[in-house]
Amino acid sequence: MFFDLILAWHSDILKCCPHAVKVEYGTCSSELSPKKGGFKKKVEDEISFITSNKAFTEGHHLRQRIFDLFQTTVFNPFINTAPSINGFRIKSRRTPPRIQSVEEVYINAKFNICVENSRYENYFTEKLMNCFATRTVPIYWGAPNIGEYFNEKGIIQFNNLEELNQILASLTPVRYEYFREGMEDNYKLHSPYVDYDTRIIKKIDKALEL
Repeated sequence: MFFDLILAWHSDILKCCPHAVKVEYGTCSSELSPKKGGFKKKVEDEISFITSNKAFTEGHHLRQRIFDLFQTTVFNPFINTAPSINGFRIKSRRTPPRIQSVEEVYINAKFNICVENSRYENYFTEKLMNCFATRTVPIYWGAPNIGEYFNEKGIIQFNNLEELNQILASLTPVRYEYFREGMEDNYKLHSPYVDYDTRIIKKIDKALEL
């Protein structure tokens, strides 16, 4: 059986299926979408990180290890104090319970540790788009070809926990400004990927010449 059209982001499907058309996932949390009128950021010396308690995929497992790392005495040497490093407060959350609003993850943060569920070419989600929408620099584990879509000068990429530790140790509050030009580029570049439904409709119309 053959399909007239297959919409996919996975490179294997795009290579082997003659009617496959690339559609990146993207999207953005609704309250952060540009359609909502923008986002008022209150920048502080904060690094944010959020994870669920899921542990199915490689990205899930990495998030759990990162969360556990922030509970150690390296980042939290005193009882009942928030984790911190190099003058940054680390705002680390694991759900459930649900956060009241996704805004609280980004509103004060200069940097966000952003880990996709899986690592494939062309696969990026609201986890990264939320950073761009709020001018938060992502410390990113995800699509290895992300530079084909966005300005890598506004992204810090890591491959494993050891590299993440090295990145965190090198960050300073003033270094945020180093990423500003790339960050502003990515704020503009992310917009076409926000509305997933509209993109799919346009891809279908173009592919089938409707």
